[in-house]
Amino acid sequence: MNKLAVALAADSAVTLKSPGQTKIFRTVNKLFALSKYQPVGIMVHGNSEFMGVPWELIIKTYRERLGARSFGSLKGYLDDFINSVEANGVVNLADEEKRFVLLTIARQFKRAKDAIEAEMKRAFERQGKATDEDVANAVSEVLESQLSPRRQLPLLSSLPADHADKIAVAYGAEIEKLTTEIFGGLPIGADATSKLRELAISLFTRDSFPLDQSSGIVVAGFGTDDTYPSLEWIEVHGRTLGKLKSRTRDSTKIRPDMEAAIVPFAQRDEVDAFLSGINPKYSAAVRSFLRQLLEEYPETILTTLAGFTDPEKEAFLAKWKRVSADSVAQFSKAMDGFASNQFSDPVLSAVAALPKDELASMAETLVNLTSFKRKVTLDDETVGGPIDVAVVSKGDGFVWIKRKHYFSADLNPHFTTQYFNRRSPEVRDGT
Repeated sequence: MNKLAVALAADSAVTLKSPGQTKIFRTVNKLFALSKYQPVGIMVHGNSEFMGVPWELIIKTYRERLGARSFGSLKGYLDDFINSVEANGVVNLADEEKRFVLLTIARQFKRAKDAIEAEMKRAFERQGKATDEDVANAVSEVLESQLSPRRQLPLLSSLPADHADKIAVAYGAEIEKLTTEIFGGLPIGADATSKLRELAISLFTRDSFPLDQSSGIVVAGFGTDDTYPSLEWIEVHGRTLGKLKSRTRDSTKIRPDMEAAIVPFAQRDEVDAFLSGINPKYSAAVRSFLRQLLEEYPETILTTLAGFTDPEKEAFLAKWKRVSADSVAQFSKAMDGFASNQFSDPVLSAVAALPKDELASMAETLVNLTSFKRKVTLDDETVGGPIDVAVVSKGDGFVWIKRKHYFSADLNPHFTTQYFNRRSPEVRDGT
């Protein structure tokens, strides 16, 4: 983004996984115009579906209903879109919601059962048998190990305070039924049943967004009152009892004191490496090794010194471990400053001056970096296929630079003709 426009680019790959199998399709649409009449675009990353319904269907249906309506700020578009999805204002998702809830719980319960059976197998291998006590211990340990980290996660502030209680009432019978179906052959007592109920409810109330099930929604462009472009970003997992499980991520706004921005989403390692001059995984490994080295170094020095009492040794270690921690922090700060000065700042200075066509070219190239890396390594090619590119500006609106079609535009002139004739009921009625 710069003061002129925001360029959006998205690949076409989507990964479908089942036990023992992975299938990658390269024909999925992830980039759309959110409005036919206003300069606003929308991108999707992560799961291409919402509770089994393609985001493309939801977005295009919303676009028809939005019609010529506009909002003063870009956030107004995102809020209206999310509120419409939450309130069944786009498509009716009542059946999909119940199916999503039960499948999510069943998936987690099966993972717990597999872990319990693995513990029982280890007990059998150790002693030639698995007693009732071994089974009870395995059930308790596995459920506690799965619940404990979830209890540390905060409850989502976007949900009502009593949402967990309402889920327990609405889905209590289904949770009990799934418990019986999945754990029927195991001694599940009252304590384990209570933990399973808590585990099930936490899936929809805690700040946890599984990568393979959640979607990122990115809205970018201009509100009617905006001078410069901005970007709004939210993550969505699903919906329970008509309430969306979501969390808002940082927005990005062009302003006089920030004239350019590059914002990668999803698989962002290669873009981050381009901006910082070093792969983030390598950078994290260097800092981790340095931290470990400096933490161990005082103890190594202490072994070469004689004449220290135990209290003196403890004081020595405490002091120099603090010094080591400070040294690591100073190193990280210096490296971040060097990366900014030498790599990211010069790039952003150039982006601030780019014309619209060069913004589009840069956005496409950055997506290509990740696609190329996946292609020439043994990683799954989870980024690839045609890259759709659009530029959104205040004066020209949403303009496609590159776009794949499943049909030939030359053979379907009626599509273009009818595009602006399909309006929301309010617009057709003149209201």
